[in-house]
Amino acid sequence: AVYRRFWAEMARIDVDPAPEMTPELEASTAGPYREILVQLLVVMRGNQRLSGESSVVWVKRLVGLESSGSVVALSVCTDERSALFADPAGGEPQPGKAVQRRVYFARDGGVGPLRIVDSEFLEVDAC
Repeated sequence: AVYRRFWAEMARIDVDPAPEMTPELEASTAGPYREILVQLLVVMRGNQRLSGESSVVWVKRLVGLESSGSVVALSVCTDERSALFADPAGGEPQPGKAVQRRVYFARDGGVGPLRIVDSEFLEVDAC
């Protein structure tokens, strides 16, 4: 549920030419991942989604994997191949990609709700 909420918020703001951190993103992230997300939002400026969808295709639990003190790990595949994104340099719009991610969750400070604390990703041909 945490990742789907996070992804829905990312899909909502990725149509904005100047996306910024939102309360929903703050509520679903912590630690190293939040720091990377802040940097990613800067990189996303001018690279907004112009058309198409950003969808979560599947989510699978990963047992025994840990990163950044996580207590839960998921494998997630997202597909944005039907989407077109603006080229910040002013060129032709670029197609989205399919991406498989390992997403790690922990409780911020060991208490409270699960939040994304780390992630790894790999572009794939399809989910």
